[in-house]
Amino acid sequence: MCTIPMSQRSAIMVYTKPINVFSLGPFLCAVCLMFTLVAGGCSGTEICEGEYGTHKVDPTGSPCQKKCECHTFYYVGQCLEGACVSTPRESCEIKGITRSCKVETTSAGQCNEGIQTCQPDPFDVARWGDCKPIEAKPREDGKTMCLDGIDNDCDGKVDLADDDCQAYCIKGNKEPCYSGKQGTQSVGVCKTGIRTCTADNQWGACESETLPSAEICDGLDNNCNGLVDETCACKKGDSQECYSGQSQEPGVGPCKKGLQQCINGEWSKNCVGEVLPRTESCNKNDDDCDGQIDEDLKRPCFSGAEKSRNVGECKDGTQTCTDGQWSTCVGDIKPTTEICDDKDNNCDGKVDESVSQLCYTGPQGTQGVGICKGGTQTCVRGKWSDCSNEVVPKAETCNNQDDNCDGQIDDKVERTCYTGPTNTRNTGTCTDGTQTCVNGKWGLCKNEVIPTTEICNNKDDNCDGKIDENVSRACYTGPSGTQGIGVCKAGTQTCQAGIWGTCTNQQLPSKEICNNKDDDCNGNVDEDVQKACYTGPSSTQGVGLCKAGVSACAKGVWGTCFNQQLPASETCNNKDDNCDGKIDENVTRACYDFANGCQLQTNGTYQCKGLCNTGTQQCTGGQWASCQGKITPATEICNGKDEDCDGAVDNNARCSSGVCCNGSCQACCVDADCKSDQSCQSNKCVCKASCKHGCTSAQECKRKLKIELSYLDCRACDDNSFVSNNKADPYIILRVGGQTFTSSNISNTCGLISSLSLSPSQTFDPVQLRSVTIEVYDSDSPDGDDFCGKVDRVDVSQPGTKTVGTSVVFRVTTSF
Repeated sequence: MCTIPMSQRSAIMVYTKPINVFSLGPFLCAVCLMFTLVAGGCSGTEICEGEYGTHKVDPTGSPCQKKCECHTFYYVGQCLEGACVSTPRESCEIKGITRSCKVETTSAGQCNEGIQTCQPDPFDVARWGDCKPIEAKPREDGKTMCLDGIDNDCDGKVDLADDDCQAYCIKGNKEPCYSGKQGTQSVGVCKTGIRTCTADNQWGACESETLPSAEICDGLDNNCNGLVDETCACKKGDSQECYSGQSQEPGVGPCKKGLQQCINGEWSKNCVGEVLPRTESCNKNDDDCDGQIDEDLKRPCFSGAEKSRNVGECKDGTQTCTDGQWSTCVGDIKPTTEICDDKDNNCDGKVDESVSQLCYTGPQGTQGVGICKGGTQTCVRGKWSDCSNEVVPKAETCNNQDDNCDGQIDDKVERTCYTGPTNTRNTGTCTDGTQTCVNGKWGLCKNEVIPTTEICNNKDDNCDGKIDENVSRACYTGPSGTQGIGVCKAGTQTCQAGIWGTCTNQQLPSKEICNNKDDDCNGNVDEDVQKACYTGPSSTQGVGLCKAGVSACAKGVWGTCFNQQLPASETCNNKDDNCDGKIDENVTRACYDFANGCQLQTNGTYQCKGLCNTGTQQCTGGQWASCQGKITPATEICNGKDEDCDGAVDNNARCSSGVCCNGSCQACCVDADCKSDQSCQSNKCVCKASCKHGCTSAQECKRKLKIELSYLDCRACDDNSFVSNNKADPYIILRVGGQTFTSSNISNTCGLISSLSLSPSQTFDPVQLRSVTIEVYDSDSPDGDDFCGKVDRVDVSQPGTKTVGTSVVFRVTTSF
């Protein structure tokens, strides 16, 4: 069939509605021929981008071979019986926004709810895309689903209309609200409020509502129970006597009752006109209403200067009330002269101020002798201070004065002296001498000891603060004959506390070690020196199979470590090979215990075919567990994969209709899958140029057929086999397209032809006519005993006459 490029159809197509393709067949081919001569052919360039066409022209009524010629960025359509049936797509405004839509068919887990996207890829124009079915969710789960405009759980309720979404709302929306007890709304003072949807799409607090409160006597139903002031104690306008003092007081002294009024159903708190007891005062009245006048009335008093009242030692006295008059002040304390007693005697706010006396603390008889003289004491908080400015006897110094106030100048004044280096004075054996004062001047230094050379005597002879320092001599305490051999050498003895100390820094014989030296001073180097060795990680020695070896020393270098056991890769042997304290941990191996699909190679790995794959075995206690997770061969399906793991993809894969081609079921894959007058194009069988009536494929074309069946041979059946003995008049049954057609008895007279015709003619799909069954019976009442045989899979899909059969020969004539 001829195909016109969609991009060039607008010049010749005039159809805008679906038409009968068969009736236009000759016309379209004529148009195609004209277009071939004028425009250069019908092949054109590809106008599809994936599953969509890119042309803007309305494809409705245009001939087509595949859906994308009718289904474009601008139109939604199908290719039906070789012609496009399309409708315009709706325009949209914002690329990427979505909306709900309805789909006509569903699959498992889907519903008729779908979703459309504005200008989806690869659209280059703002049109709504295809309605894609959604997978039904168990519920509208969360804010995203509740506000996406889609019925995600397919219960017929979208977003906020769904019970699952009652916790969410649209930002800025308002609605009435009431959080009070049921039955109180709009009763009494209670009223509805308003709540607003917040930025997070949830309802905010209920504002301006009035809720029930405790009933108060205000003429309103505060608790919203339908009753007003039901608990009030009195009525408006009532009054009664009142008194807030003691019950026995009214009528005593000035005390009397008052009145209180009923306000808002309760007695007022104020008792108007009552006179209550007051504090008794000195007025010859019974102020406290106890029946007594001026009883027990006293007050503080002071007869001194007011500025001294209750200051320092000054205190108030007491006055007593008698017949409304205060008595003389009794018991008050007035100011006196200040003394040294830590008190404010003169009541001026200062304690012991300006109180002082003469003093002398030196030995009796020394005051006024030599330099000695008296001083002064001051009173501080009741105590005399130290005697200040006095001069008392002190140690006699060489100053030509009587410092100790004994009447003599510089008597018996001596001092220590030292003429050696200053830093050696009174250090070690060095000691001071003595000088004597005469008339204020010092004499010569006598009996001093100054530094000498240091010797080993436990003394600091040179007076440097160190005893026997730097006093040493050579020494050696090792075996005779070893000094100067190998590493052995003499040391040094140092004098300490007058005794020669240990011989230090000498090198004595020691155990031979690996250092390329003669440590034991026997004239040999590193002889017979060995050690335990281990070159693995320190934490693994002695763990699991790991153990130390032995290394020998040669010329100061340790040799190879022999017989050690180092960590190795963990194997399935119930032992700790890698010496980490764990046995067979994380030891796994690939496994495959099925006959086909994977083969074990000589290198220990598996080579698998198709989707088959190895599993894993886990080692526990030196034993391999069962093989887990392997993938074994399965029945081959048409999906472009090798499920049966035979190395071939989709071989023997069955399709409910058509053949398996490139991973999916198609009407055809190659021309051989089609009838002889058809070729395989885009996985569809398309009629060649000789195809009649404008048919494009066997799937799209129905034929009205008239079949004539003639029995040509003079053979009937005997013992379920065809023979030529003219024994019976055969009976024929024809089975085609799921229907059964029977003949009358056919005469077995040789040379005559009887026929079975389908009248009126029946309509069949040519595919059905490729497999027709012809059954022969030897009587006019066919049953199992009369059955002679049958010819299966007779192809009568093409017009003409065909001779079929082996033992029995038939002629089948087919016509339209």
